[in-house]
Amino acid sequence: MISKFEFSEQVVGILVDSDIDTKTLDEIHEEILNKLDSHPTINLFVKITEGHSISLINILKDLIFKLDHAKHFSKIAMVSDLKRMSSAMIFKDLVMKADVRAFENQERMEAMNWISE
Repeated sequence: MISKFEFSEQVVGILVDSDIDTKTLDEIHEEILNKLDSHPTINLFVKITEGHSISLINILKDLIFKLDHAKHFSKIAMVSDLKRMSSAMIFKDLVMKADVRAFENQERMEAMNWISE
């Protein structure tokens, strides 16, 4: 299950409280595309709650989506304790112009402050 929130015009905030399967990933991408309808560039904040995971195939699908829409992202913050997500975010930072950072759950407030700057 995902929840969406906004704390500024250009920031899309998504909270994920389930494993990220294909359906959940599609919902996340739909929220991003909806925001891009009214804003040419956005900052993206995603928090995956503890105890939930994402498969490698869905990490790759998300990477392809982000690369396809790379020019629309200014910043991406991922808050999760999943080590594979941290690794994926480091890779995304290398291949995207956007500033991409991974934060652990206890750094959530730091991530929110950074993404809204």
